[in-house]
Amino acid sequence: MKKFILVTLFLVTGLAKAETIYSHGSNTKPLPLKVIPTYGVMTLKTDYENFTSKVNAGVAVEKMLSSRFSVGILFNYARFNFNEYDTYGFNNYNDYGYNYTGYPSYGYNYGFNGYNNYYGQNIKSEIYSIGINSKFFILNEGMFRPFIGGGLTYNRNNLDYDYNTDYGYNYYNGYNDQYSVGVNSFSGLLMAGTELRFSKNFGINFDFRYIKTLGNNSDYYYSSYSNLEYLGRAMADSDFMSLNAGILIAF
Repeated sequence: MKKFILVTLFLVTGLAKAETIYSHGSNTKPLPLKVIPTYGVMTLKTDYENFTSKVNAGVAVEKMLSSRFSVGILFNYARFNFNEYDTYGFNNYNDYGYNYTGYPSYGYNYGFNGYNNYYGQNIKSEIYSIGINSKFFILNEGMFRPFIGGGLTYNRNNLDYDYNTDYGYNYYNGYNDQYSVGVNSFSGLLMAGTELRFSKNFGINFDFRYIKTLGNNSDYYYSSYSNLEYLGRAMADSDFMSLNAGILIAF
């Protein structure tokens, strides 16, 4: 994590100090720096069900390296809300990937230290991402400027029970306010989209992103085989897709 942050800071510093220019005859001008705040929807794709984010917002800072290539950093925040009944497809699985009963079971969760929970507690998942990306612009002039790109992101997924729920009781531990799970992961990112330019300095950005986890590790706080752990494992092994729109400001 520290190395990734240092590399990102080095990239930002390098972009800020860069005097990269391109030439048109005898004239030269600095390549633009772009700031792109975005908002959209993210989908979690599992083998059992797809889930849609409640919040998906971010910002990207990009520097053009040539008239067609850009490189930048991006930050993103996404929130998913679950109910334990929603996650029946993967919250009762053991280490071998099989359900204890052999079938999906509603309201009979082995995640609470072997005790049943009939209430279906609400779970919140908050994913913080920071990464680097690069884009290639298929068209670099005109109003529509389609692009394709890719990148790498570091992600932190914090899962916890929603304390606002009235159904957080567990026969063994009482209310589960001590349970939490954190999942760290690295992901590969593919994107495609277009810029819609209204002027030299202003436009709108649309993009589609496919996010694939490349590796992960988890830490659990008093979560001995709780449903949070099963959900965290499932999310760490799943793919994400997002559709985003944002304002483009070029300097």
